[in-house]
Amino acid sequence: MIWHIRIDGKRRYVGGQALKNDVLDSIWDGWVWMLDDDCTAHPLLYRRAFHQREVARALIVSQQREDDSILHAAASEVEVGKIDIGQAILARDLIGDHRIPETYAGDGMFLEAVLAETDAIIYLDEVLSHHNNIA
Repeated sequence: MIWHIRIDGKRRYVGGQALKNDVLDSIWDGWVWMLDDDCTAHPLLYRRAFHQREVARALIVSQQREDDSILHAAASEVEVGKIDIGQAILARDLIGDHRIPETYAGDGMFLEAVLAETDAIIYLDEVLSHHNNIA
């Protein structure tokens, strides 16, 4: 598996959407998981989620927020304001030409559009992503 890591060390891209789109323009295959600078992965993410990639084109995991609330992995939660980009692990070919709008709601808009392209989605309602969990 090849990982593509891009860090915006000079903070050229406020909000992160432009940087994420730049990354999407530079990779053509594999899997994409975009984490904002205030998100972390649960140590069991790989074991719990990545073995599912044989049967899915998208994996959605639950995310714990700073206030201990949970953004649950469920089809009903795939909409602006209910889902974070750090919850979605996507096959690059599924993303196609979709790009993240450079607005606050851009992550949700992007995920709504991309996930509408497939039924091969696995929802893992298990906290495998954490938002604002940087110590």
